[in-house]
Amino acid sequence: MLELKNIKKTYITGDEKVEALKGINLKFRESEFVSILRSKWLWKNHLT
Repeated sequence: MLELKNIKKTYITGDEKVEALKGINLKFRESEFVSILRSKWLWKNHLT
């Protein structure tokens, strides 16, 4: 099993702070296939 705990991601743009992820917890079962996708626009403009 794969377990991810308390995942956080914050973007800072100018004076604004955007919390995209706030303490996310995920569990994946053994042999489970998982894919994480994101918008092409976000990928081009906010790759960190």
